[in-house]
Amino acid sequence: MTRTTRYPIVLSLVAQSAVDVLDEVVQLFDQALSARESRARHKLADALAERAKRSEDKLALAEEILPVLADPTIADEEVGALLRNRIGMSRLRAFIVVIRRPYGSKRLSARGASAVHGMSRSRRSLGWWRA
Repeated sequence: MTRTTRYPIVLSLVAQSAVDVLDEVVQLFDQALSARESRARHKLADALAERAKRSEDKLALAEEILPVLADPTIADEEVGALLRNRIGMSRLRAFIVVIRRPYGSKRLSARGASAVHGMSRSRRSLGWWRA
């Protein structure tokens, strides 16, 4: 073989190697994306199950509170004491904490201080508009 016939063979070997490496990179990316999607799916299922449990707890508490509130034989002055005795202050306080939590508070807490910093930065940048 002469020198001129060896180079096309090397060139085709390099080109095939580049294709193989690209295929491996695409396969690795696909595996990473699939794993991330699977984790997100499980996380969403857990979040939905937690939301359903909280909704059931709220409904159970409402089912205990509403009959007392709707009963015309119970005087208004007695309602608070009756609910505190029947339900318990610890359960009522826990319910109030759940109600007062704003929508998306988990997302904001997960993002941390960067969200607060971003909001304050945007307020400063709009300062010229308010003046």
